[in-house]
Order: sequence, then C-alpha cells, then structure tokens
Amino acid sequence: MILPFLALVGCNDLQPALLAPDDTPVFHGDDGEHSHGRYSHISWVPRTDISQYAVEFTYQAAFRNGYTTCYAWTGSNFASTSCTGAGGYAGVGDIIYEGIGATPLSYGDGTSTGVLFFQVTSANPSSITLENWIFGVAMDRNTGQPNPIHEYAGVGPYTAASITCCRVYGLQNPGTSSGSLNYGVQVMVTPGQGNFSALSNLPPIVNVAQGGVQTWSVPANSPAGNTLRWSMSDPAAVGVGGTQPADLTINSASGLKSWDTDGKMLGYYWSHVTIEEIDGTEVVGMVQVDYLIRLLEEVPDNNAPFFTDPPFCNASTDATVNELLSFLVTAQDPDVDDLVTLTGSGIPSGATFSPPAPANPISANFSWTPTTTGSRLVTFIATDPHGAQALCPVTINVVTALEPDPDPDPDPVDPENVQRPSIEIQDVTITSATKGSGSTADGHFVILNASGGDDTYVTLHDVSLTFGSVARRGVRDSYTATCSITPVAALLANGDTLDPNEAKHYGFECGTFDPEIVSGANELTATVTVGSMTNQLGESRDGPPPTNSSPFWF
Repeated sequence: MILPFLALVGCNDLQPALLAPDDTPVFHGDDGEHSHGRYSHISWVPRTDISQYAVEFTYQAAFRNGYTTCYAWTGSNFASTSCTGAGGYAGVGDIIYEGIGATPLSYGDGTSTGVLFFQVTSANPSSITLENWIFGVAMDRNTGQPNPIHEYAGVGPYTAASITCCRVYGLQNPGTSSGSLNYGVQVMVTPGQGNFSALSNLPPIVNVAQGGVQTWSVPANSPAGNTLRWSMSDPAAVGVGGTQPADLTINSASGLKSWDTDGKMLGYYWSHVTIEEIDGTEVVGMVQVDYLIRLLEEVPDNNAPFFTDPPFCNASTDATVNELLSFLVTAQDPDVDDLVTLTGSGIPSGATFSPPAPANPISANFSWTPTTTGSRLVTFIATDPHGAQALCPVTINVVTALEPDPDPDPDPVDPENVQRPSIEIQDVTITSATKGSGSTADGHFVILNASGGDDTYVTLHDVSLTFGSVARRGVRDSYTATCSITPVAALLANGDTLDPNEAKHYGFECGTFDPEIVSGANELTATVTVGSMTNQLGESRDGPPPTNSSPFWF
C-alpha cells in the first residue's frame, strides 16, 4: 500500500530564500553533472519523553556538493559561516542550507519545516563530478540539533513526506512530465502507539555491471519486529515523475532486486522502493528509499572488492547510550593493483568515519557515542576503479545502560576458580592469507586473527589452523597441513601479564609451508579450532570470496 501524497510542487515553482550566489537553484535542462538529488529516506522514532504524540524524524539525503556557504547554530538560529571541505565546498561536519532544491519536510498534518538545513555526515569526493556527493541528516530548525522533532495532535496515521527538486539531469528513465525531475519519499507516522518506523539504507548510487540478470539487496529492518514487505513504488502515487527502469523487479519477501541488464543503455537510472510493515494482515507502517543506479560496462576478469571487517557486515551490533562504539572497517580487492575507495552512507550525526585516500587494502575507524536509544542502519561501500562495489550494511541497536546491581556479592572471587566463558567461534576470523615470497614452489603464510568478545578469555585457549584442498593448474589436489600456537606461552614470552579478570583481544600468526602448494593455486579451505570448537571459515570455490567470508583466495 502506498499512501496518498499530500502536495506536489513542481521544480519551477520552488522559491528558495537566503541563497548565497554560488548556491542558486539548478532547474531542468542544465548539464547533468551539475544537477542535484541522489538519495532520500525518512524514518522516525517516538519521543514520549517530550509528549504523548511527539516524534523524532531522521531525514537522510544525498546531494551534489555544490554548497560554498555553510552555517552554524548560534543558540537561536543558523548563521552563515565558511565551509571546511576541499575547494571551499561543504565537508563532513558542515551544515548546509538546502536551498538548491528548497527541500522541506511536510509532517502530514498541514504543517511543514520549511526549507531544511542538513549536517554533512559523509562524502564521496569522486573525480566523476556526478558522483561527487555529500550525505547529510536534516536539522531541527528550532533547536539546531540533528533530526526534526514534531508534536502531533493524535495517533494518525499521518503521511509525512519530502518531495523536492531536482533529480540528476540526463537519467536514462526521467519520464516526460513537467515534474519528471522531482524526487523524494514518504513515511507513515503513527504517534502514541509505541511503534517505530522501519529502517533502510543504500549508497546514493548503486553500481551494476551490464550483462544478464544482476541482483542486489535493499536492506531494511523493523525495530518493532514487524514483517516487512518490499515493492517497487508507483511514481504517480508517490508524487514523483517518470517511470522505474524497465525489467527491474524486487522480491517482496527479501528485498532482493533483479534486473535484466541486456539491451539496457549504460548510464544512470533512478529507482524508488516502498517497504511496508505488516502485523498479521494489517499494514502498520511504511517507509521509502529513493536512490540512483549506475549501469556500467562489465570489465572482463575484474574482481569486486570485499570487506574483511567488521565481522557483523549484513548483521547487527549493539551500542549503549553515552558510551563510545568503535570498530574498524576494512576492505580489499583481489586485484592487487586496484585501489579501493571506502565511503559510508547513513553515518549518524556526531559519528566519525574518515576514510583515507584510495588504497588496497583500505581501513577506517567508525566511532560514535549515541545520545538516544533506537536503531540505525549504516552502509559501508567499497568501490574499485572499474566501479565494482561491495556493500556492508550494519544495524546498530542503541540501548540504555544497565542499572548497577543494588545488592552486589560482597564475597571476593578467587580468579583461579572463576568459570571462564569459552570463546565464541564467530569471533575467530582469518583476516588475510598470502603466498610466501620466493620461487613458485614456496608455500603460503597464513595470518590468523583470534579475537573475542568482552567476556572472552582468548589468552586461555590454544588455537590451531588446518587448511587444505587446493586446486592448482586446474587440477584439484588433496592437501592438509596443521599448525598451532599457544597464546598463553606466546604472550608470556613477550612480557605480557595475564589477568584472569580482564578480557583481552589478541591477534596471532600461524604459518605453514609445503612445496606442493604452488603459485597457481587459487582455492583453499581453512578450518579454525579453538579449544574443542571448530568452524569452517571458507569453502573451496572459483573466483573471489563472498563479502561475508574471510579471504582464502590467491
């Protein structure tokens, strides 16, 4: 179900105010490299701490970086200031006034924010001008803080929306109506009923190689635990012009998109997805996501990059209000000469994620101290020079801190008698596997990274690695070798001290050699054993590893 749209504003009807000379609107017919909208998505959470029907919106959007005037909150309003990005344009942390498209948020009850300010949380400084985007979250014009807050008069449902101007010009599927470059999204709001909206997130531009049926996922989750149903939005019902790409479909139960790319023109397309929340047979929520697709020419023998960290790609991790969450994001490309660009989409306001210049491998730290509870969906994107992408969506569930035990056990605990938890096998990953140097008869040197959770005593376990079943020169050989390391002995030899009451994370190297492993080997299986537990961390197969598996291919 798509709810009726409230009001549609044509691009040429927009009358933005307070624009700096370099921030003048861009309308239909201009060079596509200087057009505007790339992405939008709106979600919400209840704010019953404010009032029974108060709601906090997270409005995420990506625009071309054409902003040379930025703003700062004075305590009562936004005042212009210099931008901090390269060339005097907006950079991460800057606040922009979205007057280029005069982007508002209509609450669905007859009121609106007016033209919004957005705080830039991530950027893609691409040499391709059309892909030089900034990603931001809308600010509350009353408080100067991220995420507009609105108090409704009742339970609704209401249809909040932002339909604005203008899409990137020169798309392959713009349509022919006068409002064909309008873009935006709606969201169903039901305040005062204990519900939360669903969440989604994608890169502003998803790259797809031409050739046959290509697939990718539109990730989403329901913090309220409702069943989700995906569909391709009807542009006329939503309030945007144009038509969806021909032959593009989506699986209603999984969000997997499929597109027969044969015969399609290379270039950029827009797409719009509706995600409904179902409770029994009733639609109790709805969000939408609007984004671009870039259809690229397939590069023969090119391998896409993949993520090695964080271990919870395509999954979730927990965070606590007012406590730092920090983890490493790492990607690499099997083609050693391909430098990887790392970017982020849906980075929360206040979080830090500053990838370095393209490299292989490439790493950047994500750090965030959340101030409110709720879920966030963040997507990390790794892109090689040929446009091949890997996506790492991560749901961050923010909860309140546990209350201290009002009646702690006064008896001291003897560390020697503590029942120490076992390491969880999913906390043991192989972070890289590379050939040894020398002639083609040299073997492989495998790095084993053993790390545990907060209550895991990694130091108390022996770790062993077994690998085998390699294919070389097109012939599959059976090969097995085992090496092991005793963490306790190794750590003590390095002068470390072992505190049985302190959880520690350590990495260990485990190497082996056999002349039967030759340079042409491109398949390898590896099994890690920690204590009595074993986990198969890879499977023998051709081609690069999937993004949710550790690399064992050479």
